[in-house]
Amino acid sequence: MHDGGGNRDEDLTALPSIIQTLQGEGYTFVTLDELMAADDSIPDGIATGNATMPADCVWPTELA
Repeated sequence: MHDGGGNRDEDLTALPSIIQTLQGEGYTFVTLDELMAADDSIPDGIATGNATMPADCVWPTELA
């Protein structure tokens, strides 16, 4: 499923059934914040959304 434009009514109709099926199979849905907080290998600044780029870094798109 993605937002590729066009009518998405069938996607919206199917979504509750998809979620219920996955939950029935043991899947748990969490927010991105909860997912990031659950992984100790992710630095706190990144997990909280407070990370900043080092001063000497540039985005790859700025190199061209």
